[in-house]
Amino acid sequence: MSDKKTKKPNIDWEEEWKDMPEFVQGDKKAIKRVTINFETEEDIEKFNVVTGLKVTMKTKGVFYPKVDNRKIEYRTDNGD
Repeated sequence: MSDKKTKKPNIDWEEEWKDMPEFVQGDKKAIKRVTINFETEEDIEKFNVVTGLKVTMKTKGVFYPKVDNRKIEYRTDNGD
């Protein structure tokens, strides 16, 4: 059977996740947030060189130092 609005099959997520290893998401919140204002795009480029970050006109936020978003922590029931 499927959901009539989304046409997606109704899946029992609890049954699908049965016997899967526990997923642990650590606290990823920043300890401090600041706003930095740039007068020119050249200033942004200089900032990128100094910090090693890639800020563009579309960037809404960055972490310093750069965070690898692909790092995911997994833990089994025995703590491994």
